[in-house]
Amino acid sequence: MEAAEAARSAVAAVDLPGVFTFPEAKQWTYVGTTLLALGSQRHMNRAIEASSRAIALYESAPQQEQSSGDLLAARLDLANAHLAHGDLDGLQEKLSVVLSAAPDRRTASISSRLRALSARLAEPGYAGSPVVLSLRENVREACSRPALTNPPELPQ
Repeated sequence: MEAAEAARSAVAAVDLPGVFTFPEAKQWTYVGTTLLALGSQRHMNRAIEASSRAIALYESAPQQEQSSGDLLAARLDLANAHLAHGDLDGLQEKLSVVLSAAPDRRTASISSRLRALSARLAEPGYAGSPVVLSLRENVREACSRPALTNPPELPQ
């Protein structure tokens, strides 16, 4: 992740196609997701910083440069990090933004992340929490709606 950040700075003037032209905000979204997957508390704190930075960068970018999928992914990463810290208010706040997004902005990836979060909310440690039960029901409801997918290519 540090190498990717250094590489972005080093090749800023070079015009390369593909992943090399990702906006910085997308890079921070991926950093947040990666750190969250590593799982330790130290990584959770860094994931919160990276995901928050991704959101700030996207929200300050022109509309045509914003990625609704990456914004939702970063918010879901923040929700998961708050859950890992036992911060149910933070979880609820971040998750409410994702759940209130228009259904056509929710990709298959976001639906997959929501299902994974629902499974975490079903863990025994959260069984008695009315907040978690309510959030889990809201996530289940969102997952029951079809997600946006790319239509298959027609044969030539």
